[in-house]
Amino acid sequence: MNLYAVWVEIKRGLIRKARSPVELITETLTAYIFLTVAILAASGRVVTSGSAASAGFLSRSADELLFSLVCVFFCMSALQGIARLATEEPGSGIVEQLGSSQIPLWRIGLIRDVASIVNFVPNIAIIIAAVSVTTGARMPLPRMSALVPLVLMRVGMLGIGYALGGIALLAARIGGLVNLVSMGLFAMAFAPPDAATGVMGFVRRVMPYGRCYHMAHEIVFGRAAIGDYVVGGALASAAILAVSYFIAGVAIFNKAFAIALDRGALGKS
Repeated sequence: MNLYAVWVEIKRGLIRKARSPVELITETLTAYIFLTVAILAASGRVVTSGSAASAGFLSRSADELLFSLVCVFFCMSALQGIARLATEEPGSGIVEQLGSSQIPLWRIGLIRDVASIVNFVPNIAIIIAAVSVTTGARMPLPRMSALVPLVLMRVGMLGIGYALGGIALLAARIGGLVNLVSMGLFAMAFAPPDAATGVMGFVRRVMPYGRCYHMAHEIVFGRAAIGDYVVGGALASAAILAVSYFIAGVAIFNKAFAIALDRGALGKS
């Protein structure tokens, strides 16, 4: 990983935010309002039909729900970022220029993803503080050991992001598909973290988010130790799953990139 390239991308992100304050403010407010309404509704403090039923379905505290939704936001840019890179300003030549650089396009996407994490942390910290003041929900600061499953979660979901980016290289306009996958991730956030049966149970077992989130949740709220998952093999299983998704996603992206080059369709809208 080229640390200088990561720093350049971090600065690029900060400059973009400074030049687009309205976009920054509206995105921050949108995230704040969504988290606040979701937590208040789940705890029955918003008068809506079925809110009590929703609280019963969630069967978790506001603190846990806040943590779950923050994990979703943490994964969201991994899902969407590569597709944005593949379709960024079609016709402007940016994708073609990146594709012809000495750094492979998939590595540029990885560098941008690392930079987006760095820019994400202070922004989400402000949002969490505001939501906590409004709702009373408190998200414990994750212990260092919880970062292991969280990083694996990001790596695995980034693999799905690369696959979506590969589709974007060939199909260009896939905003609907990206939104659909993103909504599926949000649905998982509202499901019980220990769901073992039904559709959610199956998805939790086969998706990097579900496997890794359950471990992170238990470390943060259940006071489990990372060693428990090392001894039991759960951490190794989750790591294999996450890395497999990542490798498969990169392979799909690189294959799609080669096809797009052959077709002369790179960067076309």
